[in-house]
This record gives sequence, structure tokens and C-alpha cells, in this order.
Amino acid sequence: MARSPFRRLLHWGPISVLCIIKLITWSMMHVLSMWWPPHASTGGAIHSAIFLGLAATTLYYFLQSMLEGPGFVPIGWKPDNEEDTQYLQYCSICKGYKAPRSHHCRKCGYCVKKMDHHCPWINCCVGHANHGYFTMFLTSAVLGCLHASIVLPICVYHALNRVWYVHHGTGR
Repeated sequence: MARSPFRRLLHWGPISVLCIIKLITWSMMHVLSMWWPPHASTGGAIHSAIFLGLAATTLYYFLQSMLEGPGFVPIGWKPDNEEDTQYLQYCSICKGYKAPRSHHCRKCGYCVKKMDHHCPWINCCVGHANHGYFTMFLTSAVLGCLHASIVLPICVYHALNRVWYVHHGTGR
């Protein structure tokens, strides 16, 4: 059946996502602080602020999409107007009518309004109430990864260039 919002967090999917966000954020900030320090350069400060903003946004929308929930149809729901039942499907598991565009989720144990899919990463369905949060979570995660994939090669270039210069000198 449906879990409490905080109990959803205690599952391999959300724990994995939180660990991945933490690992990528820590790695990015560690590499930035070594090879493009925010306190020593404007570029480092700008990239640190951008990445930390994207990481915070990703974490916020991840938690919102998980804690908000998808929007469940109440068990045993019937429309106010009895004539409308002829247009609705009946869910034999929930013992009630389904709202239009709702589907029953076997993992959640409820009918979900405008169900998209059951996501193991947020440990609940993506539906009417959390679809926007989930989309923003994915968007901010992709933007954060894109930013990291642009900045990290620059940091590696600086690191290799400095190491080469220290070991091989000026080439004389």
C-alpha cells in the first residue's frame, strides 16, 4: 500500500540517488577547489556557484517529487453524479471508480491520477501532483551533469598542464 513520504526515502532507489548527487557534488567541488579555486579566480567562483545552484535545485526537486506523491484516487471513490459512473472504469482492487486517465499501480496499491510510470528512483509513481517536480528534477540533473562535463575537462587540462610544466620545465 501507499507509504508515508519519509518511509519512501528508506529504499534503494532514493538512497542511491542521494548518494549519486552527493558524490558528484563533492567530486566536482573538490576538483574545482584544487585546479580552479573559487577564492582565487572569478571563473572558479562563478562555476562553483552555478554548480552548487544546480545541485541544490536537483536535490530540491528530487525531494519534492518524492514527498509530494503522485495524487491518488481515494479508495472506494464514486462520482457525485451517479449517471457519470457509466463513463468511468471500475477498479476491482480499490473497490471504486477510476478518475479519467488514472491507472492502478501494483506497487503503490492505489489508483493514480494521470499516472505516467512508477519510478524506482523516487520510490513512488509519477502522476498528476508530482509530474512537474519530476520533470524539473530530471532537467536540473541533466544541466548539472552537462555543466560538470564541460568544467571537469578544463580542470583536468589545467592539472595536466601544470604537472607537465613542473616536471619538464620550459623545454630548454
